[in-house]
Amino acid sequence: MTNTEPFLKNLTLITRTADCLPILIYTPTVIAAIHAGRKSTELKILEKVLVKMQKEFNINTHFHIYFGPHICKENYEINPETKEHYELRQQNVNQIQSVLNTKQYTLYEENICTKQHVSTYFSYREEGGRFYSGISLR
Repeated sequence: MTNTEPFLKNLTLITRTADCLPILIYTPTVIAAIHAGRKSTELKILEKVLVKMQKEFNINTHFHIYFGPHICKENYEINPETKEHYELRQQNVNQIQSVLNTKQYTLYEENICTKQHVSTYFSYREEGGRFYSGISLR
């Protein structure tokens, strides 16, 4: 969709995750749903989406960004030999801060580790399965 096309109303965007970070972005005119795993985080997917929303849709304020349940740093070991862990949350916060100043956005977070709460959310590392996060523009 380009900025000359009408915005689609009553459309729901969904992302499917397990331990990865679901990110939902709302502005009064444009929404986004992002699946931010380690690879997409390292490829700066959130930063790219925010820049595109700014440039293509001329949005520079009122970003409401939601981080859903995801694996926490303590449980996301990426190298068993060195005991290195990866922090999805902070890497994505850094991407927001590289594009937007604090007056341009509000961050909402579910501080729930999927690996620690498998009775409520699926954890790929614990049992497999996925859950869905969605956002609509009405």
